[in-house]
Amino acid sequence: MMPDRYGTRIFLVIYLAFAAVTLACFFVLWGHEASTASFWVSLLAVLAAETALWQYANYMNRNLERVKRSVPAYLALGTVLAAYFALTIVYSLFTALAKFVQPYYLLLHLITLAAVIVVGALLLLFTRSTEKHERAARTHVSGLREIEFSLRQLQGQVAIMNGAGKQHLVKAIDEFIESVQYSDPVTPDSIAGQDLMLLEELRNLNEIAASMNRVGGQDHELGPIFDQIQQLRQKWKLRNERLLALKS
Repeated sequence: MMPDRYGTRIFLVIYLAFAAVTLACFFVLWGHEASTASFWVSLLAVLAAETALWQYANYMNRNLERVKRSVPAYLALGTVLAAYFALTIVYSLFTALAKFVQPYYLLLHLITLAAVIVVGALLLLFTRSTEKHERAARTHVSGLREIEFSLRQLQGQVAIMNGAGKQHLVKAIDEFIESVQYSDPVTPDSIAGQDLMLLEELRNLNEIAASMNRVGGQDHELGPIFDQIQQLRQKWKLRNERLLALKS
């Protein structure tokens, strides 16, 4: 937190210094035009551009991790704001002449501001969409990892069991784990919902296996567990086939 606060203070000092220099330059160079609308339009436009850059720098400083995930978009947004600041400076050089074409000068500022707002909004929408997609992907990856973890838990439960068909059950679980590991983690919400249902079934199966292990000193009936694993593997196979069809 301390580096963020320090950076925020530095950016505030820089912003105030730029604002003070801007005010001084305007009143020194074009103070005699202070009674005209073009003077105030130019001044406010430059100050608005500086304020936008200051807020952009603060946001970057406070959200470095988020920015790192969408560097090109945030870099493009910064370029747009810097270009707007440069344009307002260029426009201000014609403040003295602008009073002769005041309506057109004001229109030029409005068009430039509107263009910056539109482009900036599009870039922000793009970054939000990208971040939402990445969050969904991370959630789905986490879901797959939980399924794999549940299977490995079941694998551990089966390892301490005794009973006919144990080797077949162990092999089926191993193959299921391998299938999960190589499955596409980027899934639509409908597929993700199926994954959650399958995960719940695996957790219930783990509870059944754990209860069987608590009764020691005898062979276990592994047939029902093997049958359910086969059913879940079939569901997983259909899940992957549906996902492939949706993405093709």
